[in-house]
Amino acid sequence: MDDDDEREVRQLTLMADCLSRFEQGDLGIGQVIADLRGLLAALESTPQPWRDEFQGEWGDLEIEYASALEQQKPLPDVSDAVVGPAARNMVDLVKEQLRLYE
Repeated sequence: MDDDDEREVRQLTLMADCLSRFEQGDLGIGQVIADLRGLLAALESTPQPWRDEFQGEWGDLEIEYASALEQQKPLPDVSDAVVGPAARNMVDLVKEQLRLYE
C-alpha cells in the first residue's frame, strides 16, 4: 500500500470511528456533522460516486440537525427515524470502501 492509500485508509478509519462514537452516544450530531464534513473533504482518491452517496446520507443528518435547531426541538440522535438509518448507511459505505484496501 502506498502513502496515498494509507492516508485514504486513515481518513476512512476516522470516519468509521466518528460514526461509531455517534452511534454509541459519545458524540453529538453537530460534532459528527462537522467532523464528517472535514474528513470527507480530505479524501483524495475515493471515487466521486461514493462521495456523492455518502454526502447524501450526511445531508440527511445536517437537515435534521438544522430543523431541530430552527424549531428549538431536542437534537436528534441515532434513535431518530431519519438520522439512525442515515448513520447506519454511512457506516456501511465506509466499511465497503475500507474493504477495497484490504
